[in-house]
Amino acid sequence: MLRIEYEKRNVPIANLSISEANTHLKDLIKKYIKKVYPFDRKLRTDETAYEWWSYLDKDRSGDAQPLAKLAVRIFSLVPNSMAAKWTGSTFTWLNSPLRSRQQVKTLVRTA
Repeated sequence: MLRIEYEKRNVPIANLSISEANTHLKDLIKKYIKKVYPFDRKLRTDETAYEWWSYLDKDRSGDAQPLAKLAVRIFSLVPNSMAAKWTGSTFTWLNSPLRSRQQVKTLVRTA
């Protein structure tokens, strides 16, 4: 994912080359797991994970880069709702005028 960020956007993260960013990312993951600075800040009850990572991403020291930048990108993704659309489509077909005379117990059995 880091490589894609560099190739697509062509903007270095925290003024690091791709190899420096990759090495630094590995070190930051270890720090994150151990909850060492800059990852020692607690998540507030009114704060989302996206907001927590955004705070680190905007920190001027850049101590959390490139991990914070990648985390913000990950938490910005919208989950795919294809499964819900498929379920809704199936349910709509089951309740179509063509099949409107079925009983509730039939619907329960087919689900």
